[in-house]
Amino acid sequence: IAYNEDGITRLHSKTDGWIEELFIDRTGANVEKDTILLSIYSPKLVSTQEEYLLALENYESLKNSKFPDIKNGAKDLLINTKQRLILFDVPDHQIKELEQSHKIKKNLHIHSPASGTIMHIGARKGQYITSGTELYMISDLSKVWVYADIYEYEIPWVKVGDKVEMTLKGIPGRVFKGTLDYIYPYAEA
Repeated sequence: IAYNEDGITRLHSKTDGWIEELFIDRTGANVEKDTILLSIYSPKLVSTQEEYLLALENYESLKNSKFPDIKNGAKDLLINTKQRLILFDVPDHQIKELEQSHKIKKNLHIHSPASGTIMHIGARKGQYITSGTELYMISDLSKVWVYADIYEYEIPWVKVGDKVEMTLKGIPGRVFKGTLDYIYPYAEA
């Protein structure tokens, strides 16, 4: 029995920084999409927030300009700096909070991109992380894959799309049902 590879999400940070707080800190925990997993301090995220606030102030002061190039330039700068925040995976609620309060946040949240079960945590509180650090592996366990070996003489009676059933000694009396999805194109010795 293995993970359904289509239901695995591997979460990486988009920037380098330090983990300030780990809100989900144990494997096996179930999370919903958009659950706050951790907060990160990143100098790059702080400077991008500063740039966004400057672009916002610039746009507010120039949005009524009689010169279209100046007005459009301020608007483009605002859109581009907001887009950088979005590309860094800064959540919408924190961007809105920044726009309203005009106060830079030292820590920004990283949310779960999918619902599922935490299968692996790759970093801990206080740890320095890079974009290559896998923070979490989340798996949707509502569907799993079952690998089964069959004998060579059984091959003619097995085809993709067949309905299958499985029982487990550890869960007596329960029958798990599924569909044969794939047959590997090789045989084991």
